[in-house]
Amino acid sequence: MKKLLSSFSSFSEYTPTLMLIYTMNITDYFFTLIMISSGLINGAGPYPISSGGLLADLIVKCLLPLGLLFLLQWRLANETKNHRKIIKLLWTLMCYFFVVNVFHIFRLCYLIFLF
Repeated sequence: MKKLLSSFSSFSEYTPTLMLIYTMNITDYFFTLIMISSGLINGAGPYPISSGGLLADLIVKCLLPLGLLFLLQWRLANETKNHRKIIKLLWTLMCYFFVVNVFHIFRLCYLIFLF
């Protein structure tokens, strides 16, 4: 058990990347909340925001991704066989959230200049 807990708490070279991905995930969530409150978008997606209440939104949009990123950190620290696949997944996630956040920033600029 002690070995398992120490593998989660170890700082690896990929920890900043995982933290960046999580930060972009959270900013995506807050940008989406701003867009929904402004009426610019309706929040449709695989799991629409505010369909299950605030607690469900926080669990699905914030806590679940955090748990998955901890799992990725653990896999990176303890497994060498699928290391390249996990790195590709990290780059894919970073690119995805970067594009989504840039899209949100452009939409917010449009909203600001519209009013």
